Amino acid sequence: MSSPILDCTNFPCRNKKETDELQSRLDDLLRSDLKGTMFSLLAEYTRILTDNSQRDRWPKLYGKLDTLFRCGRYEPLDGPMLGVSVCIRDSDYFRDTAKLFGNERSVIAKLETLATAWNATFANSSLWTGKTFEPIEPYTLRILLEKRVRAYKQYDNDTTRIGRNFFRNPICPNPLETVSLPLLTELWDLHDRPQSITVEGFHCTITEENLIKERIVPYQKTGGYFLATVGTSVVPEVRGKQVYQLNYRWGALHGKFPMSRLVDELVQIGEGIYLGQLVLATKNFSVGTLDLPFTGTDPKHLSLGREYDPFDDREGMLEKIIETFTGDTDEQVDYAYQHNGYFLMMDPAYAELIFAEDAFPALRPTEGEIAALTLRG
Repeated sequence: MSSPILDCTNFPCRNKKETDELQSRLDDLLRSDLKGTMFSLLAEYTRILTDNSQRDRWPKLYGKLDTLFRCGRYEPLDGPMLGVSVCIRDSDYFRDTAKLFGNERSVIAKLETLATAWNATFANSSLWTGKTFEPIEPYTLRILLEKRVRAYKQYDNDTTRIGRNFFRNPICPNPLETVSLPLLTELWDLHDRPQSITVEGFHCTITEENLIKERIVPYQKTGGYFLATVGTSVVPEVRGKQVYQLNYRWGALHGKFPMSRLVDELVQIGEGIYLGQLVLATKNFSVGTLDLPFTGTDPKHLSLGREYDPFDDREGMLEKIIETFTGDTDEQVDYAYQHNGYFLMMDPAYAELIFAEDAFPALRPTEGEIAALTLRG
């Protein structure tokens, strides 16, 4: 990748004035806030954004994270990554009306009800601890995309990956956290942590190299699949920005709600650290699928809601029947994507910096976890 990791040229500004303003914001941020590592800087932001008593400071930090995201460079990821949720934001269903009055967000969205509830329950639980990015065979990719030709052409062997998430039993859980992982296991069909490359039941190809690398990651269950490739952001405010895009929305991945609405977007902001934005569709989404095994040799499914298909690229008799009855023939589908928060992906090779006391010590493996044995080495 030829571009700098953090630079205003990584964002498609409309003119030189916008470019200069963006670079100025980045320079001010790094000069005033970056006292240690990028890991410790983001950890400080996270501590403030997960503290409901400091909500008056949130808007300014949202702006700083936006600057970092715009100036970060897209970079394909390989293998396991440690993860941290930085903040959750409410969807704004009245955004268009608010903009008519010169406001970025509506009064209701500014209450940040979801963020407040999240901070009071799961924000500091380390329930989610990261993701892994595995290679995918072209044949498997074509099956998952259900032979959609235009969608298939988006993907590239060098950068396309199939991924899954890591989930951990919370440390010192409260009653709500105690039931969270068993509930997610049932609802999202999570699997036990794989111990060998021959284990079955996974969409992805598990490689020996990545299995060794993920020994540093504390987790017990895994699932929640996505397809990842280089693309441009679907968020209107940063449209045109090149990102590494993680798409959970393809029906054949069987993503359970709300993953059927979810697209993650990642950019690199430092050595070993990547800033991601959560993106949710607020229109034309599915709440799940029903498998239809009687429709031929290839498994089919019926979407409960509008099936994700940004190119309206469906093939086959079943799809044509659905199209006929729903009138679903638009080539460009408006999903009304909105930014719903930030998260971090961090390379386990930087574990010493990640687990440091001024960074993310709660992510550090505890006694009895496989990752703790690996650290002791």
